[in-house]
Amino acid sequence: MTANESVSRSEQLTGDGGTDGLRKRISNVTSKLKSFSSWSHDVCNSSCIPSSCDVVMQFPKDAPTYIIKWLNYTISSLESSITIQVCKHESTGLTNLLCSASFHGLMKGAEELSLKKQLKQKYGGQLKDFFLEDAGMYQDVEDTELFFTSEERQHILLHLLNNIRLGDTEKVLSHVMLEGQPIIPKLVTSGVIQQIYPLHCLQDLKKLRKTWVFSFTSFQPLDEVKEYFGVRIGMYFAFLGEYTLFLTIPALIGVLIWLSSGSNQVQDDVYFVVFALLNVIWSTVFIELWKRKEAEYAFKWGTLDSQDDLITEPRPEYTGELMKSPVTGRLEPHYPRWKRNVFFYAVSLPVMVLCHCVILLVCFNFFTFYDFINCGISSGHLLFILKPLPNIFLAAAVMIMDKVYSWIAKWLNDKENYRNEEEYKNQLIIKLMVFQSVNSFLSLFYTAFYIQDFNRLKSQLAVLFIIRQMVGNMKESLVSFLIAKLKQDQGARGITTKNELLSKLKEIRELGHQGRVHQSTNR
Repeated sequence: MTANESVSRSEQLTGDGGTDGLRKRISNVTSKLKSFSSWSHDVCNSSCIPSSCDVVMQFPKDAPTYIIKWLNYTISSLESSITIQVCKHESTGLTNLLCSASFHGLMKGAEELSLKKQLKQKYGGQLKDFFLEDAGMYQDVEDTELFFTSEERQHILLHLLNNIRLGDTEKVLSHVMLEGQPIIPKLVTSGVIQQIYPLHCLQDLKKLRKTWVFSFTSFQPLDEVKEYFGVRIGMYFAFLGEYTLFLTIPALIGVLIWLSSGSNQVQDDVYFVVFALLNVIWSTVFIELWKRKEAEYAFKWGTLDSQDDLITEPRPEYTGELMKSPVTGRLEPHYPRWKRNVFFYAVSLPVMVLCHCVILLVCFNFFTFYDFINCGISSGHLLFILKPLPNIFLAAAVMIMDKVYSWIAKWLNDKENYRNEEEYKNQLIIKLMVFQSVNSFLSLFYTAFYIQDFNRLKSQLAVLFIIRQMVGNMKESLVSFLIAKLKQDQGARGITTKNELLSKLKEIRELGHQGRVHQSTNR
């Protein structure tokens, strides 16, 4: 191959115009690489996230840069104890704010939350509400790394973030931020902030996986679960463990009755009545025993005593006219009770009644559909395999209505604007409990006590329980696994694309170098 042929081959590879084409292609590849590496020093992966980071604020891909800068500046100026690091993920394109708080800021937040910490032995060693001025009395306060658990740091930091309020009215995008309104909850509900989540500690997770998840012969490490996930999750698994253990009693009795049944109908009827009475006694005894166990855990974990409503901090989402609190002496939002009552009776109550009417309509359609399918099967016009279809329809309708009403109930509760978190959750529980009880059991009670068709009741119960169990297990395990797998694949694709661009750039540079060598030889 001659030198001219070599130059011609190089020009074909590098594009028209030889060196100009090469420069153009290098420029294109370099611009793409810059889109990956413009935030390369802050890429959100395990190697760059600082160990002090506890909470992450995530923004959508199309979030304007000036909004992120404004929020960063506002948080830093209004709450100086919070440190923020801006980070853009290279594969997903999502911008994150990595948030952490100074030890003094954590202590200040602990005092605002009345967090209970253990005193030193010379001061009694019991749990006591944390006070900043008495910080020296608490156990391990000298160790800034160990004094607060990861869950406590995240809880305090989220409290500090949620209670950052504007001093003056401002407009962020199309959303008006009123004076005294909490910034973060408003931006989350309006979609400016995509989500806020805490970061896991891999070392603690590995320890829990070993002592809890994969340990089948020992009791649950409830204290470690509480330290990592918080009191609510710890209490939930404490209840789950006690409930599962206590279920062995009716399970054994049920197995014995099942093994001895079938020979005599009268004897079976007696067994079933006795088993029903034993279940009533068992449930009553279990509830009383759990109350004692719950009080024991509450005392041990420092949640037995609750603060008075006048002392507790209002919810970050609580809005109203700023007024000086007669108890704390600070400016706090005030919302008159009569406004809440007007909204409840004028809006919430009619909406709840309307939702229950929808349940009645669905149940009526279910029984009509059930009769239609049965008549079709009896006359031979429909296949027998379609017999479970009405029950499947009912189970799907029940779960869909549960989900929809959960959104409606939360919206109504937000509009009722309760001051305290406990009152807010209690009202939400009442709304959900009333609806879900009617939604789940109306068709069963109608079948059992009005139609009195126990074969139909048995099939309804079986389909409802099986489908709910399957959907619940899929949501908790399969869906979570698929989401995690999808995120891993997205990250891998992003890294692969970047590596391909780097390889392409290297190849083009080598070709350009060869072209310059051949041009020199030709001369």
